[in-house]
Amino acid sequence: MGQWTGPYFRASLCDGPPAVRSGQLIDVLAPAIEILDQADVDQDVVRCLRVLIAAITPDL
Repeated sequence: MGQWTGPYFRASLCDGPPAVRSGQLIDVLAPAIEILDQADVDQDVVRCLRVLIAAITPDL
């Protein structure tokens, strides 16, 4: 994956597979965009988000 920023994550969700866009997963992940949009987001938070995404979407 590329840089973990709000715009990157937003684009990734929109361009993701139909199963991601049409299911409840996008509703769970969308709030992360606001967190990533913060200029001073803690890198530990980003790391935890990446671990969460990897755990729930191993095939993406």
